[in-house]
Amino acid sequence: AYHLVIDNNGTNESRIIFSESTDGGESWSNPVAIFGGGINTQFNLEDNEDTLTAGNEIDIAYAGETPHVVFTGSLNNLYRFESVWHWAAGENTVHQVGSPDFEKLRGVYTIPRAKNQPGFSGISYPTISTSEDGHVFVAFMAGGQVVDDSIRENIVSADGFLYYRVWGVGSPDGGSTWGDAFVMQDWADIDGGNTDSGSVEYPSAGEQMRKVGDEYEHQMTFQARRDPGMYAFITDGSDRGPGSECFQYFQRTMLTEANFLKIPSSVNAPLSISNTMAINSAFPNPATDRLTVNYTLVGGGEVSLKLYNSLGDAVLAPVNAE
Repeated sequence: AYHLVIDNNGTNESRIIFSESTDGGESWSNPVAIFGGGINTQFNLEDNEDTLTAGNEIDIAYAGETPHVVFTGSLNNLYRFESVWHWAAGENTVHQVGSPDFEKLRGVYTIPRAKNQPGFSGISYPTISTSEDGHVFVAFMAGGQVVDDSIRENIVSADGFLYYRVWGVGSPDGGSTWGDAFVMQDWADIDGGNTDSGSVEYPSAGEQMRKVGDEYEHQMTFQARRDPGMYAFITDGSDRGPGSECFQYFQRTMLTEANFLKIPSSVNAPLSISNTMAINSAFPNPATDRLTVNYTLVGGGEVSLKLYNSLGDAVLAPVNAE
């Protein structure tokens, strides 16, 4: 899968192209444009014809013999519709799986253009994982931070660069339907640089998720820097931040079925499953002495809520079989 720019009567058009080989690379199928390059009636904003513009950030994973591709793209070249899209072979459509949300400050990008890093947008760098039973999970980085429920502002570093965090969104049925996006890693500069904060960037997930009991093991690496603004791709004359305190992290997350579903607005919301739980929020994160966790119970049953440290050891069980 690759990003292609063509000249269409003097206008540049960006597309996502897919081709595959079934003989180890000796021969390839005809390239197919799976995104962009014209009017698509699947998406219609305000009863207008919409042009799909492809971004250049792509990842691919196979579920059995079926390829799944995720990529960035926008509608009508509008920034507010810079989103993550999913395509699977056998379908004649793409799904918007990660989009900007100004209420949740997901994909918010309000810093001056002089602070803009080439290749970064409000939402960028999607990475995809699949399981043998058809579950699909996409992680992506997005600008904007929420410190807590009382403070909703666009947080930047002392030098004015945007902090990013990693979101995740899942599908339980091979990409036909998608749940709600939630924060997988959130480090906010809460009090002006005096916390162990960072900008979480460049997520990269393993292609396969291993099923362990009723859970799915998602493995991912990412970079985190205390002071954002130093990048691999920088234009001359642009501002840049310090290159200090940048580290590579490995994160292992056990996803439950609730992580692949819509978060219900109440416990009475009609869903076809039972005995699952969705974590709606956990703040502050990181926490020192007090952590508030809001969760939604989909169906009646025993609940076990455990907290683990970075080594994977269970340190607290505030809710157990209640």
